[in-house]
Amino acid sequence: MAERIPLWKKLNLSSLMIGVGCVIAGMGAASLYGNLMILSGTLCMVFAAFSQLSANMANRYYDERHALGAGIDQKISAKRQPTASSMLKECAVAMFLLAIMVGLAILAMCGWWVLPIGIFIVVAGWLCSNGETPLMRTPLSPLVAFFLFGPVCVISSYLVQTIPDALHPIGWYDVQPAVYIGIAFGFLAANANIVYNYVRYYPDLRNCRSSMVTELGRKNSRIIFLVSTLASFATALAMCLSPDTHSGWLDFSPAIVPLCINLYVWHKMRSLPRQQLYRLIGVANANVLLTALICFVIFTLTGLPDENPSSYFGL
Repeated sequence: MAERIPLWKKLNLSSLMIGVGCVIAGMGAASLYGNLMILSGTLCMVFAAFSQLSANMANRYYDERHALGAGIDQKISAKRQPTASSMLKECAVAMFLLAIMVGLAILAMCGWWVLPIGIFIVVAGWLCSNGETPLMRTPLSPLVAFFLFGPVCVISSYLVQTIPDALHPIGWYDVQPAVYIGIAFGFLAANANIVYNYVRYYPDLRNCRSSMVTELGRKNSRIIFLVSTLASFATALAMCLSPDTHSGWLDFSPAIVPLCINLYVWHKMRSLPRQQLYRLIGVANANVLLTALICFVIFTLTGLPDENPSSYFGL
């Protein structure tokens, strides 16, 4: 009897580090000005996790429905049966509904202004993971990852923690750190997407699945990865050098650490045999989460004092 693929292998849990990491980066941006709200940030992380799980399941459903799923994962042998398409669709809908519930909790906590952002995220998520041609299954997927995980995720997380306690209208001075961090993390997320498509290059060719790597080739994709790495470093460095962000010498860590990791990944993309490239997916995803944790810790230590009375479960 053929072996059935466990459902959890379809969730692509490693990719959750990208969404959660970008929310933590937004919390780090809020802590620069003493606006950290742990409960709101935690709800944003849960929302990002459920949304990304829903998108992952929807993308796999698209693969199965278009006969692109077989052979995509190197760990899945030809003897294994693909997970039923109906189960993938039901799980995607369930995760989406859970994300909506968390979003409503954020709306109740922060006010009506969250509603337009939530509607935009829902529409963008639908375009990326559903329809006849989801954007995440096209060569535009790195660009989509840049905007959704970078500026949208980071700045939204920042505003959720900043606007409820704002004593004056939000201006450029207030959002400047979040904009810098959002752009930097957008490039990191785009790099993670490039690595994923780079590792899947040969399976995608066999399954006729389009991606940036299959369209441009492996060499050109490595060049784009390197350019994105340098752009992320330049953006983070510009934020550290900005006189309005209260940055100290410790704040250079979020610029230097991901640069070193990305250069390591770029080197391994050239040198590793293709059977071992799958290891780089976890490294690229972990790079986003690790950099976000560094941002959160460093910006909390070097930012303005937190005068927010909000607490975690009343503690």
